[in-house]
Amino acid sequence: MVSIFCREPSEAEQDRVLTIVPEAVVDVVSQGYEAKDLEIGPPFYLSQGVKDVLVFDPRTLLVLHLSTGQARRLTSPVTIDSTCGCSVTIKCSIALGSLWAALLWCCCLRHQLAR
Repeated sequence: MVSIFCREPSEAEQDRVLTIVPEAVVDVVSQGYEAKDLEIGPPFYLSQGVKDVLVFDPRTLLVLHLSTGQARRLTSPVTIDSTCGCSVTIKCSIALGSLWAALLWCCCLRHQLAR
């Protein structure tokens, strides 16, 4: 799972365990854990105050975007504008590590440009 924070934690927050809730989370469906990743995780994250939950299944290219009162089924590649203003691009590549890199880079770039 990747957590997206749309503000940099203060210096005081960085000196201890981070307790702020992320604005968004991105999760990848793991084989054998589909029910947990698609049915249990998203409602839990939303109940904790996460505003956007993105779940990506690399086998089907399904991207599930959930926010309070809303659920959308999309297909990768896709760019999603989160509630906090970050733009997250989810695209499947050969290496899963590349997916994470593309995801984080797009979000951080968009957030920096908005400042």
